[in-house]
Amino acid sequence: MVASPGIKEGTNLKAACPEGFERHGTGCYKALESNASWPEAKVYCSVLGGDLAQIEDDVENTIIMGLISRLHVSKDDEYFWLDGSDILSENEWRWMGQKGASQPMTFTNWRQGQPDNGWGSEHCLEIVHDKWNDDRCELPRSFICEAQ
Repeated sequence: MVASPGIKEGTNLKAACPEGFERHGTGCYKALESNASWPEAKVYCSVLGGDLAQIEDDVENTIIMGLISRLHVSKDDEYFWLDGSDILSENEWRWMGQKGASQPMTFTNWRQGQPDNGWGSEHCLEIVHDKWNDDRCELPRSFICEAQ
């Protein structure tokens, strides 16, 4: 057996996830039904050993949608925070990361007409109806945490 880079041979990948997270590919994910603002969700994920989820490709987007659909029969009634924001510079959407380690988004899945900064202060990324939307960071939402 050949181990993946950075993972010791014989390592049980499932055991490497923080408690309550589930492994999908190289990431560990946890969907939380809660009413937290975007900053609160970032802190909560950090306490759990991760950060808000970053979606870097269509496969990861499908994984996140699977987590949400397992919580709800319909994806239409729930909004979940992700790690994206344009709070540093309007319309420059980035994955914020931790401790200032932001990076530009290379994959997006915006709803038609989004992002639109509709209220003049929509700087945080949510996923709803299987597409992305910008919204006000102080709104209470559920959220997806990711850990490596």
